[in-house]
Amino acid sequence: MSEDSEATDLPEDLLDLERARVAARRALDVFVCTVAVERRMLFPAHDQVAERVKWPEEQNTRWHELRDAYQQATAAVRAHPLLVEAAANDGLWVMEMQLRTTVPQVEVVVRRDEAGHEVVRVLLGGVEQEEAES
Repeated sequence: MSEDSEATDLPEDLLDLERARVAARRALDVFVCTVAVERRMLFPAHDQVAERVKWPEEQNTRWHELRDAYQQATAAVRAHPLLVEAAANDGLWVMEMQLRTTVPQVEVVVRRDEAGHEVVRVLLGGVEQEEAES
C-alpha cells in the first residue's frame, strides 16, 4: 500500500490510474510550454505571431500523441467502477475532489531565470520540481 492509499479509503488501483493521468498531463503541458518558449525565441518580433503559433508538423504530431495519451488516461480514471458508481449517485464531483487532493496534481509554468531567459518549471502538489521532463 502507498502513503496515498493509507491516508484515504480510495483503492490503490484508482490512485494508480490518477497518477498515470497526472503524469500524462505533465508530459503534455511540459511539451506545450517548451515548444511555446522555443517558438518565442525563434520568432521574437511582434509581427511574427503567425510564425510562433504555426508549429512544424513533427511537433504538431507529438502534441496529438500526448493529448491522446492524456485523454486515454482521463477516460481510464473515469471508467473506474468507483467513479462510475459515484456518477450514478450524483457524487462524482466529491469523489474527483477526494482523488485530486490525495494524488499531487501537476502545474507547468514558464518563468524567467536569473538571466531573464524563459524556463519551463513543473510544480507537483504546489512544490517546484528540479527539472521539467519533456
